[in-house]
Amino acid sequence: MALLHIEKAGYCPRCLRTATWDDSELLSCDWCDETFIYDDVWDDFLDIDGRIIERKASIFLDELIEIARTKYNTDVVHINREQQKKVFRTGQRGGFVIEETQSWILLDGFADELDRIIILAHELGHAANFHHDYHRNQELYESHYGDPAGRMRREQSAWRYAVQLLKEVGFTRWEDFLSITSYSIGSYYETVWDPYKKWFIKEYNQEPVQFFPEKLEFMKSLQAKIS
Repeated sequence: MALLHIEKAGYCPRCLRTATWDDSELLSCDWCDETFIYDDVWDDFLDIDGRIIERKASIFLDELIEIARTKYNTDVVHINREQQKKVFRTGQRGGFVIEETQSWILLDGFADELDRIIILAHELGHAANFHHDYHRNQELYESHYGDPAGRMRREQSAWRYAVQLLKEVGFTRWEDFLSITSYSIGSYYETVWDPYKKWFIKEYNQEPVQFFPEKLEFMKSLQAKIS
């Protein structure tokens, strides 16, 4: 996944999507089509008419972005359709990218807020997995891209961390979370593990060793973590 280079990025005080500072220190958000001014006296953002901005974004987004930056040295970037064509596969809505000492989470900026919260939590789960389980060893982490079993374990780990992170910020929409998780992890069984399993059986006349649970068992384990 190629990395987009974005200079002087910030977060829109209204929608919390990626915005851009210009040379005159104005913050512009293409998503809201608005420009904001930071006021030192109020310690807040104002619109161009001098009014304090009414926040529309959920506090969950704010807290997850803060966790990403402070705990995992990871910036969150919302990308538009043209940018997505450069870095996302068809149907992809989020991604975790590592470049030397810095990492990024790329999010579909057009997704609705609930989806963005859940996708962000999942990608942040990858950041947590990279930090805690791989000890930020990029070479080891990326070596598992070509290993179907390794990819499955890593996806499941990211969703487990997502539950932990969402509970930490007080998230409650667990039915929606489980629905998105089921669809997402199901697509990995269908496109990653099942084709590999068929190839392995044909090649070696036996099933590959599977060190991760089947989808139903995995979803039950997530439900247990939520309860």
